[in-house]
Amino acid sequence: MAEDILRAAVPMEEDQDLSLRPKFLSDFLGQTKIKDNLSVFIFAAALRGRRRSGYGIALATRLPVLSWKVLRLPSWKSPIRRDLFGERGVAGRYIRFEEQRMAIVAALDAGRPLLVCATHLAPNSALNSRQLAWLERRLPRIARRRGIRGAPILVLGDLNMDVEKVRRESGLGVLAEGLTYPEDAPDAQIDHVLGWGMVPGGEASIVHLPVSDHAGLVADVEFE
Repeated sequence: MAEDILRAAVPMEEDQDLSLRPKFLSDFLGQTKIKDNLSVFIFAAALRGRRRSGYGIALATRLPVLSWKVLRLPSWKSPIRRDLFGERGVAGRYIRFEEQRMAIVAALDAGRPLLVCATHLAPNSALNSRQLAWLERRLPRIARRRGIRGAPILVLGDLNMDVEKVRRESGLGVLAEGLTYPEDAPDAQIDHVLGWGMVPGGEASIVHLPVSDHAGLVADVEFE
């Protein structure tokens, strides 16, 4: 079932808005068994990449999803016009040296509205700073357009920056700390749980995962 949901999510455009669809599983008629299975989680995914390689992020939640959308983050393109073989001076298109980075943003019903963003920022330091700053400007606007102005915001994912850089450059609060990379012997934290209007609900923990080169960062968070 999860694979079916993933395949269904792949063709979504960058600004897809599902707010016109039923907001809750209970709004769907029939298919009781399927609804019971789906109620365990709602899964959204964004995949972008070349034909032989792809990039993906995912957001899973047990909370009711009010709406969600996929964002294309700012990326770095070569300032030199080249052809597809890398030759200069030939009419062609700008070659992207950094793969297109994405974010999934979902408005959730957590007893009160909550905006959650899952993303994976670029490893380039200047670019991931730009991408995080762009998200910090964009997310409150999305909340306003969804009619949940001032809703608490969570940003989750591999940001490719350490805690010190996040605190130095971002207005988002650090809600969890723990070494997450590399998975077999973590000595750095580049995976984060950040937020506005949220506070830690306890001490974070690390979970070692056999399917990733990162350890999982587990955190309890609460509304301020």
